[in-house]
Amino acid sequence: LGCKETKCVVSILLIKLYIRNMDNVSSLFLQYNVDATSVTIVISLCITLVIFTWIVCRLFRGSKGNYVLFIGCEDVGKTHIFACLTGGTQNGKTVTSIKENLALLDGQERYFIVDIPGNQRITWRVFEQVKNKAAALMFVADSATFKNQSELADVVYRVLCDRYIQKSRIPIALICNKQDMPLAKSPTLVLHSLEKEIQTVRQSSQRSLDNVVLTLDIPVNQEFSFEALKNPFTLCGASAIKNEVAEVTTFLSKL
Repeated sequence: LGCKETKCVVSILLIKLYIRNMDNVSSLFLQYNVDATSVTIVISLCITLVIFTWIVCRLFRGSKGNYVLFIGCEDVGKTHIFACLTGGTQNGKTVTSIKENLALLDGQERYFIVDIPGNQRITWRVFEQVKNKAAALMFVADSATFKNQSELADVVYRVLCDRYIQKSRIPIALICNKQDMPLAKSPTLVLHSLEKEIQTVRQSSQRSLDNVVLTLDIPVNQEFSFEALKNPFTLCGASAIKNEVAEVTTFLSKL
């Protein structure tokens, strides 16, 4: 079952359990000769309390964001993928972005795709501005050359250490772009290589003498892996230049 179907099944089971418990309460009142009016009042109060609790929880939890953040280094194809997903045109040539691109996901009116520039100074400024609106994070890697992999590992590590990202359990995807290239590595190989780089960055951070030490939501003695995160994780292969982004759209359809 998908995420939405699972939530529906769990909700139905909880409702059935609640109704069954209410029947037991009613039987208990009747057993002790409590009149039907009192039973009705008590059950109504219980239902009201449940509804009130649900509303309060929703208010404090906040609404789900509607921004899908594209994060990665320069020249990995983020803007190409952005064009594929938003119905834009792309002719195989792009220039390095100096500001974020923002557009609705093609075919719906719910989610916006945010293409964050790979320039580090711009990356972190934009990320801080939009992270509270995030519905998903999509890290983009170059499968063909592993270009800037250590830089990408540093970026990914820093994002994953963000307390808001950790507490919100925002879904994460790693997009291994340029799968059409002759020397492209498989998504699984890119994933394992990037995880090793992130573990190296993590160890360096733990040995750092800085006052602020970034920490992941993973036990210190456990090797880093995306699967170890509490955030849902998906691995995607893509070739934006050929408009082959089916795995990416599948991920987005499950948000």
